[in-house]
Amino acid sequence: MPSPFRLFGFLFTFAALAAPAGAAGDGELARGARAHLLEAAAAAGLEDVELTLRVADTNAPPCNGPVEVVPLDTRYLSRMKFAARCAEAPQRPIRFVARAELAARVVVATARVPAGQPIAAGEVGLARHALRALDTATSDLEAVVGKSSRRALRAGQVVEPPWLTEPLLVHRGAEVSIVANNGGVSVTTTGEALAGGRAGDLIDVRNATTGRVIRARVAARDTVEPAELATDVMPHFPR
Repeated sequence: MPSPFRLFGFLFTFAALAAPAGAAGDGELARGARAHLLEAAAAAGLEDVELTLRVADTNAPPCNGPVEVVPLDTRYLSRMKFAARCAEAPQRPIRFVARAELAARVVVATARVPAGQPIAAGEVGLARHALRALDTATSDLEAVVGKSSRRALRAGQVVEPPWLTEPLLVHRGAEVSIVANNGGVSVTTTGEALAGGRAGDLIDVRNATTGRVIRARVAARDTVEPAELATDVMPHFPR
């Protein structure tokens, strides 16, 4: 899912509707800021968006053609900074402040979810909430299920994407299966994880049989694969 902050450079150009040359109405500033926010909300995957926007008392630049509204800082909806400029004179922008109230149908926890625990499909749902920033929520359930939150979630709480991460599949000190595959031959032995890890992470694992510490890649829940094929986890066949 793309982040709204990548859209700061988005440029919305619109005609001066029903306004004579040199007399662009102040409503153009609000229309430009609103267009940017709706574009950013759509890019963030937010659904069923309701937006109320207020622009500080600022006169739009007197342009002979289109007015360009450029976002400068839209991190917080309660106070955003924009610039308005004439297409024919972009070097002389007018800065203005806008405040927005935005609500959308977003993913919330439907039960308490401990920090670090994979989020199950039955533990989340969709509900309408007011947002303080565009990156603090998502409407995509599939983007949440299976992830874990670095913070514990309570029922009814909005699930914030910045706090989501891949769940730990191996915990430090846990008994793990070391699975080695070589030429169609698969051998499994047990070991002790010396560090926690997520899918694809490289961690140290002590082979329970030999006592040797190897580097292994986390493959699944409590399962690792040797990063380099080690002889102490492969069978020895008599010649």
